[in-house]
Amino acid sequence: MIPEIEFIQMGGTIDKHYPVKQGAYAFEIGASAAIEFVKQMKLPYAVNTISIAKKDSQDLTDEDRTQLYNHISNSACSRFIITHGTDTMIQTGLLLSHIVDKLIVLTGSFIPASCHGSDASAQLGAAIATCRLKESGVFICMNGEIIPAKEAVRNTETGIFEYAKS
Repeated sequence: MIPEIEFIQMGGTIDKHYPVKQGAYAFEIGASAAIEFVKQMKLPYAVNTISIAKKDSQDLTDEDRTQLYNHISNSACSRFIITHGTDTMIQTGLLLSHIVDKLIVLTGSFIPASCHGSDASAQLGAAIATCRLKESGVFICMNGEIIPAKEAVRNTETGIFEYAKS
């Protein structure tokens, strides 16, 4: 059965866990936050979750992005939500913009899903809604905005994703 939406983990803050024994500066990327979130939502359609990378987005390589690109290009699924670190989310989105006839939504969080007060569930919920509202294209879904990857910029002062100014 082809899933309605495939969640792809690339890493980033959304999936970070801070082991108590190692202190606040050490972290590891754990299981995809999307797995638990999807269970809680009780979605009425089939979904799949896979992991391609478990890295801070600053550590993602061209090889990681190529693996992601090839997976999506060759998949029978037509809708994807990629959990990704915010630092290089736009870079990945721009590469994926060469894929046509599929819907690709990149999202993440500023606070890990494992932490109290996380924005992860809001960001994931918005990404799922985007998959129900849009037909195709590559979008950055953060901060209550759905921005085509080619039009997205990240405000260096606030960290918020915005439309590029013309």
